[in-house]
Amino acid sequence: MLDGGIIMKLTSPWASPVVIVRKKDGGLCFCLDYQCINAVTHKDVFPLPRIDDLLYQLQGKCVFSTFDASSGYWQIPVRPESEEKTAFVTHEGLFQFEVMPFGLCNAPATFQRLMQKILFGLSSYCNVYIGDILIFSRNFNEHRLHLKEIFGRLEKYGLKPHYQKCKLALPKIECLGHAVSAEGVRPNSGKIDAIKLFPTPTCVKLLRGFFGLCSYYHKFVPGFARIASLLHQLLKKNVPFQTTGASQLAFKN
Repeated sequence: MLDGGIIMKLTSPWASPVVIVRKKDGGLCFCLDYQCINAVTHKDVFPLPRIDDLLYQLQGKCVFSTFDASSGYWQIPVRPESEEKTAFVTHEGLFQFEVMPFGLCNAPATFQRLMQKILFGLSSYCNVYIGDILIFSRNFNEHRLHLKEIFGRLEKYGLKPHYQKCKLALPKIECLGHAVSAEGVRPNSGKIDAIKLFPTPTCVKLLRGFFGLCSYYHKFVPGFARIASLLHQLLKKNVPFQTTGASQLAFKN
């Protein structure tokens, strides 16, 4: 990053810690904990698209491609007067970003705004959710034209997708936490397995985690609100966390 002009060494009154996270493939991911700087940042309220609205656009489509454009974060410069605020601590001293790093609270909104400007007018066959771009078409020939237009736009603005993560011209694809094909939209099988294997909640924290998984797919469960109402009672303040036969049945359902 230093040789590539992504970061530079400095002296700064700001400093955030580095967090190393292990990735699914066993590799290590360099992350930054910007909680303190985010707490005093004026928030950008640019709205992110609703997942349901994006999925609704896919009706009648049969060919799909996705690619990751999140590397474009590093193609957005940070204002010179704000660079020192991105400083982070290493064993070799402080470094700051000259481009927009991951972890800043306004970074997703900033990148979403940029991508919507770049891909303006293409929403009939392309949607973008932060760094994920999905292209959808009725047939292969149409899809080739759509891909050509998308790649042309990205090249025009100097954005390069992560080609190793590209999935091109497939009849079925995983995106936005769902499996998408000509047959429709289904929940992601991996997430469903996680729900099925989730241990019976024994505290509020575990129950909130369970709701976080389930609520994402509530539209696929008839009567979800009714079933979940018994479990919601356990999340109320000043209510002891005590499961009953009815609440355990609701959890299994």
